[in-house]
Amino acid sequence: MKKVLIAGGSGFVGQALQSFFRFKSIEFNVLSRNIYSERSNYFQWIPEENYIDLNSLVDVFCIINLSGENISEKPWTNKRKKQLYESRILTSQLLFDSIQKLSTKPEVIICASAIGYYESKESDRCFDETSKSGSSYLSTLCVQWEESSLKFISLGLRTIVLRFGIVLGKSGGAFPKLLFPAKFHLGTILSHGRQFMPYIHIDDLCNLILHCIEVKNINGIYNAVNGDHVTNESFCRTLANKVSRFVFIFKVPRIIIELLLGKMSTVLLDGNKVSSKKIEATGFLFQFKDLNMTFDNILKK
Repeated sequence: MKKVLIAGGSGFVGQALQSFFRFKSIEFNVLSRNIYSERSNYFQWIPEENYIDLNSLVDVFCIINLSGENISEKPWTNKRKKQLYESRILTSQLLFDSIQKLSTKPEVIICASAIGYYESKESDRCFDETSKSGSSYLSTLCVQWEESSLKFISLGLRTIVLRFGIVLGKSGGAFPKLLFPAKFHLGTILSHGRQFMPYIHIDDLCNLILHCIEVKNINGIYNAVNGDHVTNESFCRTLANKVSRFVFIFKVPRIIIELLLGKMSTVLLDGNKVSSKKIEATGFLFQFKDLNMTFDNILKK
């Protein structure tokens, strides 16, 4: 396989993807705000200054754009909302403008989005890629994010947008935070616990990205979830029982979470069933299909 460029390679998914590509002997470049003199495959970009080292794009066959500030890291102040928007839209626009300048363009681009795109009202409905977007702040952000990504179609690139669910892995993302109370024999159910938590194992996500690169007829929007429809209560109870034989399960009232997190609480309190059928129809097989398999694998690492 030819060279791949990872934009946003310093985050949890980006770091895992780098390790995965090294294991697969796939050559890759990384776009980073920082310069590492000892890493010849790292190239600098500063999106807010409209700067990118164009050498990062030389001989690149595929771009994987994972750029975007962590949605749940800080409260959604107006300043933070601006950062969340710009870290997604400005980076995408900078890549778009840079590719336009190339005489030889990449063939494919894979862009991150999130299942926050979907409506977040409680229901038994299973959302697929044809479902309409919600009206929340997070949904609106995802719509804008995807619009900026789908522009690459006009440059002749095979364009894929992956709506990530909760990405689970030992070294980062949500899992260490979810595991913490279980270490103290506690299971914390959020609100009523009926909200669904669509998720994907980090290893499955890396393989799914490679699958999208290799299968030439894949394009458009796909949910990056494994299709295991588990509620917050089921998720928390299963994890707690994996860690300890004696667990005290308690519920954190919705009002407490809302007081602590404000509007950002919707990330924890709302969730829907999300379908994985479209990506599975392309021939992709999930290795970790349920919580038991997922937790057993992560906890033994």
